[in-house]
Amino acid sequence: MKAINLLLAGISVCNALPLMAIAAPAVPPHLTEFEELVAKCAPDIHPQTFKGVVTTESTFNPFAIGVVNGKLARTPRSQAEAVATAKTLEKDGFNFSLGLAQVNRYNLAKYGETYETIFEPCRNIKAGAAILKDCYVRAKEKIPNEQQALRASFSCYYSGNFTRGFRPDRPGETSYVQKVVSNALNLSSPTTVVPAVEQQSGDVAVAVRAVGRQPLQKLAKASQGGDWVSFGDVPQLAPAKTDELPPVVIEPVGKQEAIQVQRGGNTDSGTDAFVMVVD
Repeated sequence: MKAINLLLAGISVCNALPLMAIAAPAVPPHLTEFEELVAKCAPDIHPQTFKGVVTTESTFNPFAIGVVNGKLARTPRSQAEAVATAKTLEKDGFNFSLGLAQVNRYNLAKYGETYETIFEPCRNIKAGAAILKDCYVRAKEKIPNEQQALRASFSCYYSGNFTRGFRPDRPGETSYVQKVVSNALNLSSPTTVVPAVEQQSGDVAVAVRAVGRQPLQKLAKASQGGDWVSFGDVPQLAPAKTDELPPVVIEPVGKQEAIQVQRGGNTDSGTDAFVMVVD
């Protein structure tokens, strides 16, 4: 998908300072479902731009939880499991970010969110977009060039300042800003080397017997993953019941040892949480 340069209709530059797309020839005839959701939930952020942010932050996983100095053994598979995990992480003093746009736990109250609401896609996008917009407005005060200010706002979204995101976390790696720009423009999409087969005059039909074919229902069941999200009209989710759901395990980082932590509440379920202690 080519990047677009669009100020959303009805939003004035003075009022909302819409975030422009990375680059820009024309408006595409159709937006993806995710981009439509962004246009609905965060109308003053360009959908293409926020697609780059969300791709980089969570790869479109609505239940993603990123732990500072730690890592979940697996991603929560439902809103209820994500809420239970977030509450346990907070209790144990971790810093972490949540959902599609990876909104940090310390920003929830500022934007009127809780653990029960932040995993709802539209609300998560709205909160993340507000953070990015604030970064962009402040960047524009210092950097007149729109595209340079936009890239500085990505750094701000990532680190809280306008410079850290331009530096890779490790030598030889790609910086956060480069990742967002690449994901917004689909620059990482591989170029097709082997072409599609096209019919030629000498081609003849050959009877082929299907071998080892499985019913579609069986294949679908085998390939079915965990709960996901549909980017359409998103209803408001009711608060999750989390009393009986154990949080997801956190893996130690480096050589640090994990300790076992008994969850509060239902202690007779036989389910323990394993949480890493970070010095």
